[in-house]
Amino acid sequence: MVARPESEEETPGGWFAVAFGKDVPAGRVARSEIGGRELVVYRTGRGDIKVISPYCPHLGAHLGYGGRVRDEEIVCPFHGFAFGPGGACTATGNGAKPPKISLTSWPSREVGGLVLAWRHPAGLGPQWEPDDMPGAYPYPVHTSYLERIRLNDVGENSVDLGHFTHVHKAVRPEVMQGFTTDGHRAGGTLRASVVTLPARPPVEVHFSFRYWGMGLLVIDFEPVRWPVRVRLVIAATPAGRGSVRLRVSTSAAIEPEGMVAFASPRARRVLAAGVARAVDGWVQRGLRDDIVIWTHKTFLDRPRLADGDQGIAAWRRWVRQFYELDPAPKEVPAPAPALGVPEFGGRAAGERREDAR
Repeated sequence: MVARPESEEETPGGWFAVAFGKDVPAGRVARSEIGGRELVVYRTGRGDIKVISPYCPHLGAHLGYGGRVRDEEIVCPFHGFAFGPGGACTATGNGAKPPKISLTSWPSREVGGLVLAWRHPAGLGPQWEPDDMPGAYPYPVHTSYLERIRLNDVGENSVDLGHFTHVHKAVRPEVMQGFTTDGHRAGGTLRASVVTLPARPPVEVHFSFRYWGMGLLVIDFEPVRWPVRVRLVIAATPAGRGSVRLRVSTSAAIEPEGMVAFASPRARRVLAAGVARAVDGWVQRGLRDDIVIWTHKTFLDRPRLADGDQGIAAWRRWVRQFYELDPAPKEVPAPAPALGVPEFGGRAAGERREDAR
């Protein structure tokens, strides 16, 4: 057995996105979830992000419905109990001595424009730290989906060379660097000609895929003859009830060369924002095509792989570790350098709405 489908009872471990950072400004309280477990995400007045279990330990009020941030504390809507950044109760609403109770906090980080929370199958703390994952370029377009799909299908898709031709109409997809792994990190590169706009000829594009666990995927793609770099960040989080929350960020950067050599930095930023919106339309069309298939497919534990499917076999071997995280506590290693970005042509390859909950 090389991989397993997810269920509410069996959710892989790792760092998973629980919000876009921009959606949790100072003083904001938001609701989220991982693997069917509700969470509350908030930012203190000083700007620190916090992820907690949602229920007040006093009498069980849900802090995501009426809870508010007061300076560095979150205040329960039921009796006004306040809890400090470390989770301990610091005050009561009637002036009585605060009891020795605490909120349940989840390890959290803010990386690459995303708020991440750590989940371990045995309830242990982080077994690794998220790298300095490259986030979006300026002016990203954000989209969120909640779909009845499997977490495995989202990541496996990028190493499934055959589907690029059949589903996305890519011409001559070719692996440049096969699927390589380094602990909780993995990646690969390929090139293909794709049709980005209707009635336009295919454009050769180089793609770089980088994973940080099963929940974080960054795709940098660069058209060979265009002075543009595009970054697609896909954060996939198990949401319970057989669903996955996809948070997608599409952004672009314009190189100061070629047809924009004499454009000002501001003009390039404006152009980059327009490119991001245009490319996002193409990305979302392709993603919707994938989602239709993911929604209705089943998981084959022992698929009959064909020539060219080596990446799928490698992916499934790699993801086993996230279902079988070491149950014994161990020292958290220091963050490792992010996987290098391949160089193409001397250059580094590099708001929509949030669904109402």
